[in-house]
Amino acid sequence: MTPGVRPTAEQRARLDELAQLLNGCRDVFMAACDDGMLNPAAGSQAEHDFALELEGPSGAWPADANFQPRALATKLVRQQADYCVALGALIAAGEVFDPMSSIVRGAFEYGIRATWVIDPSANDSAHPEAGHRVRSARTLLMELVSTYHFREALRDRKDLEENRSRLKARWQGLHRRAGEMFTEVVIEDDPSRWQLEGVRFQSWTTIAGTWAALEGSPVLGNRLYQLLAVEGHPQGFTATRGLRAGQDGPERALDMEGVVNRIQLAVGTFYSALTLLANYHGYTSSVITDWEVRIVAMLPTAFGQAQ
Repeated sequence: MTPGVRPTAEQRARLDELAQLLNGCRDVFMAACDDGMLNPAAGSQAEHDFALELEGPSGAWPADANFQPRALATKLVRQQADYCVALGALIAAGEVFDPMSSIVRGAFEYGIRATWVIDPSANDSAHPEAGHRVRSARTLLMELVSTYHFREALRDRKDLEENRSRLKARWQGLHRRAGEMFTEVVIEDDPSRWQLEGVRFQSWTTIAGTWAALEGSPVLGNRLYQLLAVEGHPQGFTATRGLRAGQDGPERALDMEGVVNRIQLAVGTFYSALTLLANYHGYTSSVITDWEVRIVAMLPTAFGQAQ
């Protein structure tokens, strides 16, 4: 097929349905929030975490500290919804080739990082505070690492001195907060080695593996992420799906199965992160369960098989 290949009428109809499902990610997130998803229910993990009175080397934790993991996870899931909508826009336009790989990767990254932040497996029944301390450490580590990389990006930019000064103050404040909240602070050398009370900032491949294990996926999460990373960067012909070097130039074939698998991964990862956020707050509603039925109707293997 030539580089200008387009979906058939049947394929076009299928893609339109899937584009609507991707758009529904933002709709269901907003509907759940409007319905009270972020209000801690009695007996929920959120209610437990918010009520804790924890201490660090400088005494009681800041008043807002207990809410930070939830705030960060909510932000990440909201942004993941936007990536799914962006993917839906591409699908609706019939652009089902290389650009979608970068967006699928982005959607996946936001979802698994949100899962890492409020991971329920961090809980320890023998130590009621342990899980929340881990979630709080991960939240602060992510803020520290983000600020570090932002500062690095602006290094030597004399034209942005005001922004650099603001980031420096932010960095100092975060570093100070880490020392006030956690007994062991390791923030030196490469960010991949940073730790707060033994909690380490984890790489994308590591948290992808953790996510897959939590989901009971038959696919190795770290290898899945590596595949997404390969597809999201410029590659030669071998690593570019559906594209080969023909005698008259590049020749492309439409791989609908591959397209559907990537849509399924984006939707499935978003559903996973959204329901984790809902469960953290003890939220149950037809807003989410009705959407789950819609997902299964369009993607029958969405919850039974990672693609």
